[in-house]
Amino acid sequence: MFRALCRPVLILLASTSVVAQNDPSSKTTQRVLPCTLHPVNGRVCLSEGVLRGFLIHHVAPRLPQGADENGQVVLHVIIPRTGGKPTKISVLSGDPALAHSAVRAVREWSFMAYVYQGEDVGMEGDLHIRFNTAK
Repeated sequence: MFRALCRPVLILLASTSVVAQNDPSSKTTQRVLPCTLHPVNGRVCLSEGVLRGFLIHHVAPRLPQGADENGQVVLHVIIPRTGGKPTKISVLSGDPALAHSAVRAVREWSFMAYVYQGEDVGMEGDLHIRFNTAK
């Protein structure tokens, strides 16, 4: 008798938990950084190819001693509206030794200003820094 009464309750609970998992409102919201093609917070988000097109001075990163010679680091950079050197560089992925070297090099990079509808705006985007040794 007890089992017969518990079965509908368990089915009801299981179905509500499945609905709650599929309901987007029940999920926790994550903070998403504004990254759009029109200015948000005074910046536009650009693809890596476009961002590199605005690069006017490049410094190659040095491979740290003992590091993987074919490694890669992904950085997120923010360039001010006047262009110039990045104001913020964040490491998204990669070996810490390589990341340190990549950040030091990208700090010295210079970019042209980006003009959107006649006004200078800042830029942001991701850069893949590859460490390859030429043999």
